[in-house]
Amino acid sequence: MIAGMHVVTGQLKPFNPILGETLQSTLPDGSKVYCEHISHHPPICAFLLEDVDNKYKFHGASEFTASMGANTLKAGQEGDSFIEFHDGQKIRSQAPHYTLGGTVMGDRTINADGFFLFEDEENEIKCVIIFNPIMKAGGVFSSHKYAGKTDDFRGLIYKPKKSTKKSKKRTEYSKYKHMEEEAEVIYSELEGSWLRELIIDGKQWWHTDDVNLRPQHHRAERVCLPSDWRYREDLIWLFRNNMKIADKWKVRQEVQQRLDRKNRQTIEKKRKKGLKYVYLK
Repeated sequence: MIAGMHVVTGQLKPFNPILGETLQSTLPDGSKVYCEHISHHPPICAFLLEDVDNKYKFHGASEFTASMGANTLKAGQEGDSFIEFHDGQKIRSQAPHYTLGGTVMGDRTINADGFFLFEDEENEIKCVIIFNPIMKAGGVFSSHKYAGKTDDFRGLIYKPKKSTKKSKKRTEYSKYKHMEEEAEVIYSELEGSWLRELIIDGKQWWHTDDVNLRPQHHRAERVCLPSDWRYREDLIWLFRNNMKIADKWKVRQEVQQRLDRKNRQTIEKKRKKGLKYVYLK
């Protein structure tokens, strides 16, 4: 998860996905990836990654969120993801947010904020990674005397103490001290940079200079659903460098999507009233 973060920080404006749009692809190791845009407002994507040897599967649904500040844009994915291994072990994960700075003035920057959470509830094991743990005067890391770069992180793999309190509210980890206080047993300590390396108990598990661990381009499936993104007319004309026709198709698809949404709303109203479905022309 850490090794893939630096690959997804491009700042190009994305194409708005269409409800029902899908993606099928194969990773260099043979693993299969499937995605579908299942909600337009709010934007939610469901995904499934299956290992070629059926050793694990990674799945979930994420809502893409964004909020504007005076000179920043904070974006992220809300929703749990799950990694299930062939031996039955199941890990829930929660991703951090990214903050884009310099949207109005100053240098353009991007930073990971918040924390990465991995939790194996059955075996009572947690991994929490806090990003940008820079010590400030009187700040959250003042008691740990730790300072570093904005792309640094620190974390723990640990067994939490059993609590009698049943709270549905998620813990918002912002202090390294919180994890130490919550831990009954600490298994491992993590540190590094999401732009550079991952170190667990002094051993380097990933580094950007390792050519064997660099991300590679996936290849498209030769046979895929008609809803696959590769069949979008606006993208086809964009690849052909004809922006004029690509823009026309983009507008056309947006108009069609609004009409489809209006149809669904009308059908739902008729259904609640017990009437037959009426489709708009």
